[in-house]
Amino acid sequence: MKGILPYDDYYIWKDAKVGPNGTKLPPNNWLSFFTNSTWEWNEERGQYYYHNYASSQPDLNYRSPKLRQEMQNVLKFWLDRGIDGFRVDAITHLIEDKEWRNEPRSNQNVPPNDYNYLEQLEFMAKILRRALQNPFNFGFVYHLNNDSTALGVGTSVENWIQNMPKDFDDVYRTTIIYNGDEIGMVNRFSSYKETVDPAGCNAGPERYQLKSRDPERTPYQWDDTVSAGFSTNPKTWLPVHDNYKSLNLAAQKNEEVSHFKVFKALSKLKKLPIMTKGYYKTLLIKDNVLAIVRYYPGQDTVVLFINFSDQDEVIIDLWVINPTEETTVVVASVKSGLKTGDLISAKKFVIPGSASVITSSRKLVSSLFSTV
Repeated sequence: MKGILPYDDYYIWKDAKVGPNGTKLPPNNWLSFFTNSTWEWNEERGQYYYHNYASSQPDLNYRSPKLRQEMQNVLKFWLDRGIDGFRVDAITHLIEDKEWRNEPRSNQNVPPNDYNYLEQLEFMAKILRRALQNPFNFGFVYHLNNDSTALGVGTSVENWIQNMPKDFDDVYRTTIIYNGDEIGMVNRFSSYKETVDPAGCNAGPERYQLKSRDPERTPYQWDDTVSAGFSTNPKTWLPVHDNYKSLNLAAQKNEEVSHFKVFKALSKLKKLPIMTKGYYKTLLIKDNVLAIVRYYPGQDTVVLFINFSDQDEVIIDLWVINPTEETTVVVASVKSGLKTGDLISAKKFVIPGSASVITSSRKLVSSLFSTV
């Protein structure tokens, strides 16, 4: 703000446009991801600064050679200390259109201050396509929900894999989970008064639930003590979910069947060669049943079945999908009623409603879990 070299160029500053009666106007019509203008007036400097997200998060100016060198120094600092890599967020907003052109209207029915009111002129995605190793599959977040079908999920998986560059081998091996996934934590309803996420706060009381990410950001549920063991303070930044007394890590460690134990079994499975090197295919077995098959020469095939119906589904002739004499449950979802080591009839496999089941040969299951 004070124009001190070389830092005066580290952020993006622009002069105001002059409006009617000499009023100050932002340099263009761009809207923040968190609602309202991306431009904030700074009285001390007498200019607008650019922020694609919150006004407390001014964007760095990556067109500045000095700023780029500073960031390279930061990366080298950590690489010299032996870290394996970096998580890069919001990469499509790294560099802006150098001409700062106004964006055209979109066809979305949203308020004029909503980010999606304009058609975004993003161009970084193509530039960075081959610079990233493990891109997040946000298609599973944005395009799928509780009403998604077997076909919809299968199509989403296929679109993801088919659009990856051929050398993106890590896509098959890298598991990305979110805080609480491993114990089956669920979202907590937050009132507008409780909302702290800028995206939700800026959207206002009528639309905050469309934007706020607070419901999935509640404290991790370690145990059934104060604040679920996350803090000794009974009041946390976001409230703890009311179900923490029964849904917590400590309890699941002691339960015979739990989300945590399913997660541990999946973690063991993904380390096998069939999962790190194997090919894959998706099959729509029935309208409500999706199968994802992993296969590799010389390895026992592994198949994931997902029943999207609340009702039991019967699969006839399982042999066609997984030709093994003793089809065996590797791991199954918590309420499926199936357990590791259960033998499955290849002639008539009944998948419980709303269940997910991974099957393979008895030999693979025995080698993976020595107690089976």
